[in-house]
Amino acid sequence: MKMIQEKYKGFATMLAYAIAPLSGIAVDLYSPSLPAMARDLHVSVLNMQASVSIYLVFYGISQLFVGILLDSFGRHRLNLISLLVFSLSSFAIALIPDIHVIYILRAIQGVSIGIVLVAKRAFLVDMFNGEKLKHALSVLTIVWSIGPITAPFIGGYLQSSFGWRYNFYFLGAASMAGFILDWIFSGETLHTPAKFHFRQIAANYSKMLGTFDFILSISLSGLAYGVAMIFTLTSPFLIEHTFHYNSVTVGYSLLVVGLGWLSGNLLGKALIKTDLNKKLFIANIVQFTTLALMILFFRIAPNLYTLIGFTFFIVMASAFIFNNSFTYSLSRFPKMAGIAGGLVGGFTYILLSGITYLLLLFIPVTELMSLAWYDLILVGGISVVFISFARYKRKQVALKSASCPG
Repeated sequence: MKMIQEKYKGFATMLAYAIAPLSGIAVDLYSPSLPAMARDLHVSVLNMQASVSIYLVFYGISQLFVGILLDSFGRHRLNLISLLVFSLSSFAIALIPDIHVIYILRAIQGVSIGIVLVAKRAFLVDMFNGEKLKHALSVLTIVWSIGPITAPFIGGYLQSSFGWRYNFYFLGAASMAGFILDWIFSGETLHTPAKFHFRQIAANYSKMLGTFDFILSISLSGLAYGVAMIFTLTSPFLIEHTFHYNSVTVGYSLLVVGLGWLSGNLLGKALIKTDLNKKLFIANIVQFTTLALMILFFRIAPNLYTLIGFTFFIVMASAFIFNNSFTYSLSRFPKMAGIAGGLVGGFTYILLSGITYLLLLFIPVTELMSLAWYDLILVGGISVVFISFARYKRKQVALKSASCPG
């Protein structure tokens, strides 16, 4: 097994930061092309949006179990295989324009890129410790956020200039470059593979899934991310069909809303030490207030600026909730961080894909108010889960106080 060389550690770390955002870019790059793909493949809007949901489901499923494999068999080899599979499947989607083939290939891409992301996260854990590790993981989170922000901007221009297939050529070329560079400059970082103890692993999974606040925090993450994802899936159709703008404008619009997502994440990090329940409550109030104003302006001034302006702040508040709930769930079981990370990431994306698909299935994208209904349901769901979470935490504090009198 090829171990990483000391002289290449710095460059290999930069590669990890560069490759990790592929997981988000794989959705956002081709989102401006969804209307064109639906027309070209002669399928419905829902059929085309399902390609995103399928990717997210398998992306989530892979994260549930891949951590165990990476700890037992190493990071480097599985990472390389997955990058190659992702690259080849991207080229195949561009060359075989059939919706059913695309569904299968998107499922394969979800699994393969899930392995890559978890492997790169594990790479950083192997390379750093203490404060340096916290810094490295923080940088990874910010870099990951930048990818989906810039991807629609690039995808919009590729769609406008060359057509939707070039989005997948771009994905294939980028991941192939990552594969080649990783093969040459990176290497295995796991020195002592973990033994596979099925009973212990099953017991750990059972303990986590039986912890109420852990499950509620994951639910908050999925619902909050759903607010951003539902805009990503519906805005290309709304902007092109309702306002009659092109794919480049779609890309710019997603770029602006993506900056809202990044801002919310950065604000969440800045206020990390503030009382959790208080800041989640305020963020949810901001969501409802902004949503009420958005619905009002959709009635009196329905235009692109109204859509993007209010969505920016709703998504920003959602990102703030996501950042805090995701961080809480990841830190809930510090002694089982690997399995916890897989469960958090896996269930968040499975929940995300399920919710968004059901919303699109029962409320078709026909007008601006469709987006308002999506947001109202998601924000209402956040409120219900948050109230349950806050009550549970208060109950736990009361029980702890009662057991430690004086």
